[in-house]
Amino acid sequence: MAQVASKSVGITDPLQTAQNGTHTFYAADILAESNAAFSVADGAPVLVLTSTDFGKRSFAADGEPYWVTLVDAGFSGSEDVELWCARAYPSLDAEELANTCAARTLAPPHD
Repeated sequence: MAQVASKSVGITDPLQTAQNGTHTFYAADILAESNAAFSVADGAPVLVLTSTDFGKRSFAADGEPYWVTLVDAGFSGSEDVELWCARAYPSLDAEELANTCAARTLAPPHD
């Protein structure tokens, strides 16, 4: 899977800008990020899960889970995801790209 967003309400990300022009993300910004994934997914399924739904459960500093947006384009491995990420987000530099799109394996949730 390609993880294209991971945020919790109130989180700050200095490498990304929220709809209000700041680096602090609220529910509307998280929804907008998830909706934007459909435009880069090119018809592939887009999933929005919480960070407690799969893999090692993780939480923001306030104890809330993250909202995670994933694209399932039938990738064969992490290199395939990296190539897809570079094509999906051509205007991002290497640091921004690594912060925006990464390979992720879905596994049953665990602590």
